[in-house]
Amino acid sequence: MKKKNIFYVLLACVICLLFALAGCGNNGDTSGGDGEENKAPAPTASLEYSKEGNAYTVTGVGEETTVVIPAEHDGLPVTKIQGHHGTGAFAQKAFTSVTIPDTVTEIGQNTFYGCRELVTVNIGSDSKLTAIGNNAFSACSSLKNITIPKWVTTIGDMAFNNCASLEGFTVASGNAVYRSENGHLIESATNTLIRGVANGTVPESVTSIAQGAFRRTSGITELFIPKTVTEIGNYFIQDSTITKINYEGTEAEWNAIEKSSSMWNYGNREVQLAYGASVSVEQKVLVAYFSCTNTTEGVAEAIHGQVSNSYLYRITPAVPYTPADLNYNSDCRANREQNDDNARPEISGSVENIEQYDVIFIGYPIWWGQAPKIIYTFFESYDYDFDGVTIIPFCTSGSSPMGSSATKLHDLAPKANWKSGSRISGNNVSSLIAQM
Repeated sequence: MKKKNIFYVLLACVICLLFALAGCGNNGDTSGGDGEENKAPAPTASLEYSKEGNAYTVTGVGEETTVVIPAEHDGLPVTKIQGHHGTGAFAQKAFTSVTIPDTVTEIGQNTFYGCRELVTVNIGSDSKLTAIGNNAFSACSSLKNITIPKWVTTIGDMAFNNCASLEGFTVASGNAVYRSENGHLIESATNTLIRGVANGTVPESVTSIAQGAFRRTSGITELFIPKTVTEIGNYFIQDSTITKINYEGTEAEWNAIEKSSSMWNYGNREVQLAYGASVSVEQKVLVAYFSCTNTTEGVAEAIHGQVSNSYLYRITPAVPYTPADLNYNSDCRANREQNDDNARPEISGSVENIEQYDVIFIGYPIWWGQAPKIIYTFFESYDYDFDGVTIIPFCTSGSSPMGSSATKLHDLAPKANWKSGSRISGNNVSSLIAQM
Protein backbone atom coordinates (compact mmCIF):
# COMPACT_ATOMS: atom_id res chain seq x y z
CA MET A 1 0.00 0.00 0.00
CA LYS A 2 2.86 2.36 0.81
CA LYS A 3 4.46 1.64 -2.59
CA LYS A 4 1.20 2.51 -4.30
CA ASN A 5 0.99 5.83 -2.43
CA ILE A 6 4.58 6.66 -3.35
CA PHE A 7 3.76 5.90 -7.01
CA TYR A 8 0.84 8.37 -7.01
CA VAL A 9 2.92 11.03 -5.27
CA LEU A 10 5.65 10.68 -7.90
CA LEU A 11 3.09 10.75 -10.71
CA ALA A 12 1.56 13.94 -9.32
CA CYS A 13 5.00 15.55 -9.12
CA VAL A 14 5.74 14.68 -12.75
CA ILE A 15 2.38 16.12 -13.88
CA CYS A 16 3.01 19.35 -11.94
CA LEU A 17 6.46 19.66 -13.45
CA LEU A 18 5.07 19.24 -16.96
CA PHE A 19 2.42 21.89 -16.34
CA ALA A 20 5.06 24.28 -14.98
CA LEU A 21 7.27 23.80 -18.02
CA ALA A 22 4.33 24.25 -20.37
CA GLY A 23 3.31 27.43 -18.58
CA CYS A 24 6.81 28.88 -18.88
CA GLY A 25 6.98 28.11 -22.58
CA ASN A 26 3.52 29.30 -23.58
CA ASN A 27 2.65 32.15 -21.27
CA GLY A 28 5.95 33.62 -20.27
CA ASP A 29 7.55 33.65 -23.70
CA THR A 30 10.89 32.79 -22.16
CA SER A 31 12.75 33.42 -25.39
CA GLY A 32 14.59 36.43 -24.05
CA GLY A 33 11.93 38.81 -22.72
CA ASP A 34 11.25 40.51 -26.05
CA GLY A 35 9.94 37.72 -28.19
CA GLU A 36 13.20 36.56 -29.74
CA GLU A 37 13.71 32.90 -30.55
CA ASN A 38 16.97 31.61 -29.07
CA LYS A 39 17.17 28.57 -31.31
CA ALA A 40 18.91 29.49 -34.56
CA PRO A 41 17.63 27.86 -37.76
CA ALA A 42 19.82 25.14 -39.25
CA PRO A 43 22.22 26.38 -41.95
CA THR A 44 21.56 25.39 -45.54
CA ALA A 45 23.56 22.24 -46.32
CA SER A 46 24.06 22.97 -50.04
CA LEU A 47 25.98 26.21 -49.49
CA GLU A 48 29.39 26.41 -51.17
CA TYR A 49 32.35 28.17 -49.57
CA SER A 50 35.77 29.56 -50.36
CA LYS A 51 38.35 30.05 -47.61
CA GLU A 52 40.01 33.47 -47.58
CA GLY A 53 42.58 33.82 -44.83
CA ASN A 54 40.92 33.10 -41.50
CA ALA A 55 37.36 33.41 -42.79
CA TYR A 56 34.97 31.93 -45.34
CA THR A 57 33.11 33.46 -48.25
CA VAL A 58 29.84 31.98 -49.49
CA THR A 59 30.17 31.34 -53.23
CA GLY A 60 27.03 29.41 -54.17
CA VAL A 61 24.03 27.34 -53.18
CA GLY A 62 21.94 24.49 -54.54
CA GLU A 63 18.24 24.53 -55.34
CA GLU A 64 16.56 25.64 -52.11
CA THR A 65 13.29 27.23 -51.03
CA THR A 66 14.87 29.09 -48.11
CA VAL A 67 18.53 29.85 -47.45
CA VAL A 68 20.17 30.18 -44.04
CA ILE A 69 23.81 31.28 -44.02
CA PRO A 70 25.69 30.23 -40.86
CA ALA A 71 27.87 32.53 -38.79
CA GLU A 72 30.66 29.92 -38.87
CA HIS A 73 31.91 27.21 -41.19
CA ASP A 74 34.56 24.69 -40.12
CA GLY A 75 35.26 26.77 -37.02
CA LEU A 76 35.90 30.04 -38.90
CA PRO A 77 33.57 33.03 -39.36
CA VAL A 78 31.59 33.54 -42.56
CA THR A 79 32.25 37.18 -43.51
CA LYS A 80 31.34 37.63 -47.18
CA ILE A 81 28.84 36.62 -49.82
CA GLN A 82 30.70 36.59 -53.11
CA GLY A 83 29.53 38.60 -56.07
CA HIS A 84 30.66 38.52 -59.68
CA HIS A 85 30.34 40.77 -62.69
CA GLY A 86 27.31 39.20 -64.30
CA THR A 87 26.59 36.44 -61.81
CA GLY A 88 26.56 36.29 -58.03
CA ALA A 89 26.62 33.58 -55.40
CA PHE A 90 22.82 33.35 -55.47
CA ALA A 91 22.04 35.02 -58.81
CA GLN A 92 18.95 33.76 -60.65
CA LYS A 93 18.06 31.31 -57.85
CA ALA A 94 14.42 30.62 -56.97
CA PHE A 95 14.35 30.81 -53.16
CA THR A 96 11.94 33.01 -51.19
CA SER A 97 13.93 33.99 -48.11
CA VAL A 98 17.52 34.31 -46.96
CA THR A 99 18.96 34.76 -43.47
CA ILE A 100 22.27 36.61 -43.31
CA PRO A 101 24.28 36.25 -40.06
CA ASP A 102 25.72 39.18 -38.13
CA THR A 103 29.27 38.11 -39.09
CA VAL A 104 28.84 38.98 -42.78
CA THR A 105 30.47 42.32 -43.59
CA GLU A 106 30.09 42.36 -47.37
CA ILE A 107 27.41 41.43 -49.88
CA GLY A 108 29.19 41.46 -53.25
CA GLN A 109 27.96 42.85 -56.55
CA ASN A 110 25.20 40.91 -58.29
CA THR A 111 24.97 38.55 -55.30
CA PHE A 112 21.18 38.22 -55.42
CA TYR A 113 20.71 39.48 -58.97
CA GLY A 114 17.53 38.18 -60.58
CA CYS A 115 16.20 36.34 -57.52
CA ARG A 116 12.67 37.15 -58.60
CA GLU A 117 10.96 35.04 -55.93
CA LEU A 118 12.96 36.47 -53.03
CA VAL A 119 10.52 38.14 -50.62
CA THR A 120 12.35 38.23 -47.27
CA VAL A 121 15.93 39.15 -46.36
CA ASN A 122 16.59 38.60 -42.65
CA ILE A 123 19.37 40.84 -41.35
CA GLY A 124 19.88 41.06 -37.57
CA SER A 125 19.97 44.23 -35.50
CA ASP A 126 23.60 43.48 -34.54
CA SER A 127 24.75 42.92 -38.12
CA LYS A 128 28.34 43.96 -38.95
CA LEU A 129 27.47 44.46 -42.62
CA THR A 130 29.35 47.43 -44.10
CA ALA A 131 29.05 47.11 -47.88
CA ILE A 132 26.37 46.16 -50.42
CA GLY A 133 27.75 45.87 -53.96
CA ASN A 134 26.54 47.09 -57.33
CA ASN A 135 23.28 45.44 -58.44
CA ALA A 136 23.41 43.24 -55.33
CA PHE A 137 19.60 42.93 -55.18
CA SER A 138 18.83 44.10 -58.71
CA ALA A 139 15.73 42.50 -60.27
CA CYS A 140 14.54 41.04 -56.96
CA SER A 141 11.04 41.92 -58.11
CA SER A 142 9.20 40.31 -55.15
CA LEU A 143 11.31 41.84 -52.37
CA LYS A 144 9.03 43.75 -49.97
CA ASN A 145 11.22 45.28 -47.28
CA ILE A 146 14.87 45.33 -46.33
CA THR A 147 16.90 46.55 -43.36
CA ILE A 148 20.09 48.57 -43.83
CA PRO A 149 22.19 47.90 -40.68
CA LYS A 150 23.97 50.54 -38.65
CA TRP A 151 27.46 49.96 -40.04
CA VAL A 152 26.67 50.03 -43.77
CA THR A 153 28.74 52.80 -45.37
CA THR A 154 28.68 51.70 -49.01
CA ILE A 155 25.73 50.84 -51.23
CA GLY A 156 26.76 50.30 -54.85
CA ASP A 157 25.16 51.63 -58.00
CA MET A 158 21.71 50.24 -58.80
CA ALA A 159 21.91 47.91 -55.78
CA PHE A 160 18.10 47.76 -55.68
CA ASN A 161 17.41 48.37 -59.36
CA ASN A 162 14.15 46.88 -60.68
CA CYS A 163 12.87 45.98 -57.20
CA ALA A 164 9.29 46.64 -58.26
CA SER A 165 7.53 45.49 -55.06
CA LEU A 166 9.61 47.38 -52.49
CA GLU A 167 7.39 48.91 -49.82
CA GLY A 168 10.08 50.39 -47.63
CA PHE A 169 13.64 50.50 -46.37
CA THR A 170 14.45 50.36 -42.66
CA VAL A 171 17.73 52.07 -41.84
CA ALA A 172 19.02 51.20 -38.37
CA SER A 173 19.43 53.96 -35.80
CA GLY A 174 22.94 55.34 -35.74
CA ASN A 175 23.73 54.83 -39.42
CA ALA A 176 25.82 57.87 -40.32
CA VAL A 177 25.64 57.49 -44.10
CA TYR A 178 22.07 56.54 -44.99
CA ARG A 179 18.57 57.22 -43.72
CA SER A 180 15.00 56.34 -44.64
CA GLU A 181 12.13 58.79 -45.10
CA ASN A 182 8.69 57.79 -46.36
CA GLY A 183 10.30 54.38 -46.84
CA HIS A 184 12.71 55.75 -49.48
CA LEU A 185 16.46 55.12 -49.17
CA ILE A 186 18.40 58.38 -48.93
CA GLU A 187 22.13 59.15 -48.81
CA SER A 188 22.41 61.63 -45.95
CA ALA A 189 25.49 63.65 -46.96
CA THR A 190 24.13 64.55 -50.40
CA ASN A 191 20.41 64.23 -49.62
CA THR A 192 20.09 61.97 -52.65
CA LEU A 193 17.11 59.65 -52.95
CA ILE A 194 18.90 56.49 -54.08
CA ARG A 195 15.95 54.14 -54.33
CA GLY A 196 12.27 54.95 -54.17
CA VAL A 197 9.49 52.66 -52.99
CA ALA A 198 5.71 52.55 -53.30
CA ASN A 199 5.24 55.89 -51.57
CA GLY A 200 4.27 58.78 -53.81
CA THR A 201 5.93 61.59 -51.84
CA VAL A 202 9.57 62.61 -52.16
CA PRO A 203 10.58 64.20 -48.81
CA GLU A 204 11.42 67.90 -48.73
CA SER A 205 14.88 67.04 -47.37
CA VAL A 206 15.81 65.52 -50.76
CA THR A 207 17.79 67.66 -53.23
CA SER A 208 18.69 64.97 -55.77
CA ILE A 209 16.89 61.95 -57.23
CA ALA A 210 19.30 59.29 -58.49
CA GLN A 211 19.25 57.58 -61.87
CA GLY A 212 16.57 54.90 -62.02
CA ALA A 213 15.42 55.71 -58.47
CA PHE A 214 11.80 54.74 -59.17
CA ARG A 215 12.51 52.37 -62.04
CA ARG A 216 9.82 49.67 -62.29
CA THR A 217 8.19 50.82 -59.05
CA SER A 218 4.62 49.56 -58.84
CA GLY A 219 1.69 50.53 -56.65
CA ILE A 220 1.71 54.31 -57.26
CA THR A 221 0.52 56.34 -60.25
CA GLU A 222 1.44 59.83 -59.04
CA LEU A 223 4.68 61.20 -57.62
CA PHE A 224 5.03 64.46 -55.67
CA ILE A 225 8.42 66.20 -56.07
CA PRO A 226 9.19 69.19 -53.83
CA LYS A 227 10.99 72.23 -55.22
CA THR A 228 13.99 71.45 -53.01
CA VAL A 229 15.02 68.95 -55.72
CA THR A 230 17.68 70.44 -58.01
CA GLU A 231 18.82 67.33 -59.89
CA ILE A 232 17.03 64.31 -61.40
CA GLY A 233 18.90 61.32 -62.85
CA ASN A 234 18.24 59.55 -66.12
CA TYR A 235 15.25 57.22 -66.49
CA PHE A 236 14.20 57.90 -62.92
CA ILE A 237 10.66 56.50 -63.39
CA GLN A 238 11.40 54.11 -66.25
CA ASP A 239 8.86 51.30 -66.71
CA SER A 240 7.06 52.26 -63.50
CA THR A 241 3.32 52.68 -62.94
CA ILE A 242 3.81 56.44 -62.43
CA THR A 243 1.84 58.46 -64.98
CA LYS A 244 1.77 61.88 -63.31
CA ILE A 245 4.41 64.11 -61.70
CA ASN A 246 3.14 66.72 -59.25
CA TYR A 247 5.85 69.35 -58.90
CA GLU A 248 5.64 71.87 -56.07
CA GLY A 249 7.33 74.70 -57.95
CA THR A 250 6.64 76.60 -61.16
CA GLU A 251 7.28 75.41 -64.72
CA ALA A 252 10.34 77.68 -64.84
CA GLU A 253 11.69 76.10 -61.66
CA TRP A 254 11.07 72.63 -63.09
CA ASN A 255 12.97 73.53 -66.25
CA ALA A 256 15.86 74.77 -64.11
CA ILE A 257 16.34 71.35 -62.50
CA GLU A 258 19.49 69.64 -63.77
CA LYS A 259 18.36 66.75 -65.94
CA SER A 260 18.97 65.38 -69.42
CA SER A 261 16.80 64.60 -72.42
CA SER A 262 17.00 60.93 -71.42
CA MET A 263 15.23 61.60 -68.14
CA TRP A 264 12.20 59.85 -69.66
CA ASN A 265 12.19 56.53 -71.43
CA TYR A 266 9.81 55.74 -74.28
CA GLY A 267 7.14 54.44 -71.93
CA ASN A 268 7.13 57.59 -69.81
CA ARG A 269 7.44 60.41 -72.33
CA GLU A 270 3.71 61.05 -72.14
CA VAL A 271 3.78 61.45 -68.36
CA GLN A 272 1.61 64.32 -67.15
CA LEU A 273 3.31 67.24 -65.38
CA ALA A 274 1.41 69.43 -62.91
CA TYR A 275 3.01 72.55 -61.42
CA GLY A 276 2.33 74.32 -58.15
CA ALA A 277 1.26 71.11 -56.44
CA SER A 278 1.31 70.73 -52.69
CA VAL A 279 1.17 67.78 -50.38
CA SER A 280 -1.99 67.46 -48.34
CA VAL A 281 -1.59 67.98 -44.61
CA GLU A 282 -0.17 64.76 -43.20
CA GLN A 283 -1.17 63.10 -39.99
CA LYS A 284 1.37 63.36 -37.21
CA VAL A 285 2.35 59.90 -36.06
CA LEU A 286 4.00 58.69 -32.85
CA VAL A 287 5.70 55.29 -32.83
CA ALA A 288 6.15 54.46 -29.14
CA TYR A 289 7.62 51.15 -28.04
CA PHE A 290 9.11 49.22 -25.14
CA SER A 291 11.91 46.78 -25.95
CA CYS A 292 14.38 44.81 -23.87
CA THR A 293 16.22 42.75 -26.49
CA ASN A 294 15.69 45.04 -29.52
CA THR A 295 13.14 42.82 -31.29
CA THR A 296 10.28 45.26 -30.77
CA GLU A 297 12.67 48.10 -31.52
CA GLY A 298 13.35 46.65 -34.97
CA VAL A 299 9.63 46.60 -35.77
CA ALA A 300 9.19 50.16 -34.48
CA GLU A 301 12.08 51.36 -36.65
CA ALA A 302 10.49 49.68 -39.67
CA ILE A 303 7.23 51.54 -39.05
CA HIS A 304 9.06 54.83 -38.52
CA GLY A 305 11.03 54.34 -41.74
CA GLN A 306 7.90 53.78 -43.80
CA VAL A 307 5.53 56.34 -42.27
CA SER A 308 6.18 59.95 -43.13
CA ASN A 309 5.83 62.64 -40.48
CA SER A 310 6.43 60.11 -37.70
CA TYR A 311 8.36 60.40 -34.44
CA LEU A 312 10.08 57.43 -32.81
CA TYR A 313 9.99 57.19 -29.00
CA ARG A 314 11.48 54.45 -26.86
CA ILE A 315 9.72 53.83 -23.54
CA THR A 316 12.68 53.62 -21.18
CA PRO A 317 12.28 52.20 -17.66
CA ALA A 318 13.79 54.32 -14.89
CA VAL A 319 15.33 51.10 -13.56
CA PRO A 320 16.54 49.03 -16.53
CA TYR A 321 15.61 45.37 -16.76
CA THR A 322 18.56 43.01 -16.21
CA PRO A 323 18.77 39.44 -17.56
CA ALA A 324 17.90 38.26 -14.05
CA ASP A 325 14.80 40.47 -14.11
CA LEU A 326 13.64 38.59 -17.23
CA ASN A 327 14.40 35.06 -16.02
CA TYR A 328 10.86 33.74 -16.18
CA ASN A 329 11.80 30.47 -14.49
CA SER A 330 12.36 32.32 -11.22
CA ASP A 331 10.58 34.81 -9.01
CA CYS A 332 11.90 37.55 -11.26
CA ARG A 333 10.92 41.19 -11.47
CA ALA A 334 8.94 40.72 -14.72
CA ASN A 335 6.89 37.90 -13.18
CA ARG A 336 6.13 39.89 -10.05
CA GLU A 337 5.01 42.92 -12.07
CA GLN A 338 2.79 40.89 -14.37
CA ASN A 339 1.11 39.22 -11.40
CA ASP A 340 0.44 42.57 -9.68
CA ASP A 341 -2.53 44.47 -11.13
CA ASN A 342 -1.28 47.67 -9.52
CA ALA A 343 2.32 47.45 -10.72
CA ARG A 344 3.39 50.53 -12.69
CA PRO A 345 7.16 50.55 -13.40
CA GLU A 346 8.48 54.09 -13.52
CA ILE A 347 9.44 55.55 -16.90
CA SER A 348 12.42 57.80 -17.55
CA GLY A 349 11.38 60.76 -19.74
CA SER A 350 8.17 61.47 -21.62
CA VAL A 351 6.78 62.45 -25.02
CA GLU A 352 6.59 66.22 -25.44
CA ASN A 353 3.21 67.56 -26.57
CA ILE A 354 1.71 64.10 -26.98
CA GLU A 355 -1.62 65.71 -27.85
CA GLN A 356 -0.20 66.80 -31.24
CA TYR A 357 -0.26 63.25 -32.62
CA ASP A 358 -3.15 61.97 -34.74
CA VAL A 359 -1.96 58.36 -34.77
CA ILE A 360 -0.03 56.42 -32.11
CA PHE A 361 1.57 53.05 -32.73
CA ILE A 362 2.25 51.33 -29.39
CA GLY A 363 4.60 48.35 -29.37
CA TYR A 364 5.62 45.83 -26.74
CA PRO A 365 6.78 42.24 -26.19
CA ILE A 366 4.28 39.69 -24.88
CA TRP A 367 4.89 38.86 -21.21
CA TRP A 368 2.68 36.11 -19.81
CA GLY A 369 0.16 36.70 -22.57
CA GLN A 370 -0.16 40.44 -21.84
CA ALA A 371 1.54 43.77 -22.41
CA PRO A 372 4.21 44.62 -19.82
CA LYS A 373 2.93 46.85 -17.04
CA ILE A 374 5.22 49.66 -18.18
CA ILE A 375 2.81 50.15 -21.11
CA TYR A 376 0.10 50.90 -18.55
CA THR A 377 2.49 53.43 -16.96
CA PHE A 378 2.98 55.08 -20.35
CA PHE A 379 -0.72 55.80 -20.89
CA GLU A 380 -1.35 56.84 -17.29
CA SER A 381 1.61 59.25 -17.30
CA TYR A 382 -0.27 61.87 -19.32
CA ASP A 383 -3.14 64.10 -18.28
CA TYR A 384 -4.76 63.44 -21.64
CA ASP A 385 -7.73 61.32 -22.68
CA PHE A 386 -6.52 60.57 -26.26
CA ASP A 387 -9.95 61.58 -27.55
CA GLY A 388 -10.21 60.73 -31.28
CA VAL A 389 -6.59 59.55 -31.54
CA THR A 390 -6.08 56.42 -33.64
CA ILE A 391 -4.08 53.91 -31.59
CA ILE A 392 -2.56 50.89 -33.33
CA PRO A 393 -1.02 48.27 -31.00
CA PHE A 394 1.62 45.80 -32.13
CA CYS A 395 3.51 43.11 -30.27
CA THR A 396 6.40 40.69 -30.71
CA SER A 397 6.80 37.23 -29.24
CA GLY A 398 8.50 33.93 -29.84
CA SER A 399 5.23 32.07 -30.17
CA SER A 400 2.45 33.72 -28.15
CA PRO A 401 -0.36 35.46 -30.06
CA MET A 402 -1.50 39.01 -29.36
CA GLY A 403 -4.52 37.61 -27.50
CA SER A 404 -6.25 40.05 -25.19
CA SER A 405 -3.11 42.11 -24.54
CA ALA A 406 -4.34 45.01 -26.69
CA THR A 407 -8.00 45.03 -25.67
CA LYS A 408 -6.99 45.22 -22.01
CA LEU A 409 -5.27 48.51 -22.80
CA HIS A 410 -8.46 50.08 -24.14
CA ASP A 411 -9.60 51.18 -20.67
CA LEU A 412 -6.48 53.34 -20.42
CA ALA A 413 -7.68 55.47 -23.36
CA PRO A 414 -11.41 54.76 -23.79
CA LYS A 415 -12.01 57.76 -26.07
CA ALA A 416 -9.33 56.68 -28.56
CA ASN A 417 -10.03 54.98 -31.86
CA TRP A 418 -8.39 51.64 -31.15
CA LYS A 419 -7.40 49.45 -34.10
CA SER A 420 -6.94 45.69 -33.89
CA GLY A 421 -3.18 45.83 -34.40
CA SER A 422 -1.25 42.60 -34.81
CA ARG A 423 1.65 40.44 -33.74
CA ILE A 424 4.62 41.15 -36.03
CA SER A 425 7.24 38.60 -36.99
CA GLY A 426 10.17 40.15 -38.83
CA ASN A 427 9.96 43.68 -40.21
CA ASN A 428 7.09 43.35 -42.70
CA VAL A 429 4.83 46.05 -41.25
CA SER A 430 2.77 46.95 -44.32
CA SER A 431 -0.42 45.31 -42.96
CA LEU A 432 -0.01 47.25 -39.71
CA ILE A 433 0.51 50.58 -41.46
CA ALA A 434 -2.59 49.91 -43.56
CA GLN A 435 -4.67 50.29 -40.36
CA MET A 436 -3.89 54.02 -40.17
